[in-house]
Amino acid sequence: MATYLAWLNILLILYLISPLLIKRYTRWKGRNITTSLKLGIMKLHRFHKPAGMALLILGLAHGYLALGNRFDINHSGFMLWVFVLFTTVLGIIKENTENKKLEKVHVQYAILIIVALIYHYFLPGPIIG
Repeated sequence: MATYLAWLNILLILYLISPLLIKRYTRWKGRNITTSLKLGIMKLHRFHKPAGMALLILGLAHGYLALGNRFDINHSGFMLWVFVLFTTVLGIIKENTENKKLEKVHVQYAILIIVALIYHYFLPGPIIG
């Protein structure tokens, strides 16, 4: 079950960062975002908030099951979950305040989640010790 939740969480993370990747790709290629691409990004954003909340809950469930029904704060997965928590909280605050600086921080934490996910995938276990 923990492995199933892990892959589900990875798919959720890929879904959540896909609008960012599409925007960055079009900017990198030097193309303007077309109307159809904007509609695609809008459709992806429709479930962005529920997917973020699902990632928060399913990540916690995955960690609890993978560690044998216990929590360990000295674990790479817990570090990843804390980054997801910060990103979710920043997203909620950003949505309620329309602050552009918080949007940049939200995106930076999303990139940090990718880095932490790669770290957790290749080095699961204690961070210190």
